Amino acid sequence: MESATSDHIEQERDYHEHYDKRRDANPLIVATYASDVFAEAEQCYREALGSLQDARVMDYGCGSGAMTEWLCMRGAEPVAFDISFRRLAEAKARCAAQNALFVQCAAEYLPFADGSIDAVMGKQILHHLDLDVAIPEIVRVLRPGGHAVFLEPLGHNLVLEAYRKITPQLRSPTERALRMPDIRRISSHFANAEHREFCFTSVLPSLLEGLFRRRVSFEWAGAPLRSFDRWLLRAVPAIGRYYWETVMVLEK
Repeated sequence: MESATSDHIEQERDYHEHYDKRRDANPLIVATYASDVFAEAEQCYREALGSLQDARVMDYGCGSGAMTEWLCMRGAEPVAFDISFRRLAEAKARCAAQNALFVQCAAEYLPFADGSIDAVMGKQILHHLDLDVAIPEIVRVLRPGGHAVFLEPLGHNLVLEAYRKITPQLRSPTERALRMPDIRRISSHFANAEHREFCFTSVLPSLLEGLFRRRVSFEWAGAPLRSFDRWLLRAVPAIGRYYWETVMVLEK
């Protein structure tokens, strides 16, 4: 297990040091993330833990530091880490005037004391990890009663999975969108756990704009489709596995 995890970590580090900027140049990805398709999921993710004033919050896989900066603005005391030296340097530069601690490490082996973190926030990272190693580490560093919140992609939608398979250059070799058994496995480590899904039909406008290279706007369709997605999830909860994103809120 240790050797396999070491190989996994090395693959992730190599990808994020050298290749992950290819995603930033992809027109479909640019169009999708420039839209408001993830706005509801992002709002849920950011508001899930309530007030973070004076809390020691781990920015779990901080990337270029956008979330770390937001945590500083919320009055938290961020502890941020990333596997990539390049991304970590960007985060440090971005938050140079803020009170944040930055550490280079892999998520599977956190150099923090037991129970030393009040909350953990991570976005688009768990699906890159060896969950059997990473999740117990999160539990270990969280204080009793501490919370973790994660925003992650789901892997049940056949259309999304087909796109992922034909664009392997846009993702690291180890990443795999989470499936419901993964969510149950993660949740089993915590005293309380809940999750909520986002983005089903509401992704269509941004996908169409990407295909048309933004020459045609479908922004008008976003709000009614998001309303439909919310109604559909309430009416048929089991369909949530086919949505694009999930927000997990976990309590130790």
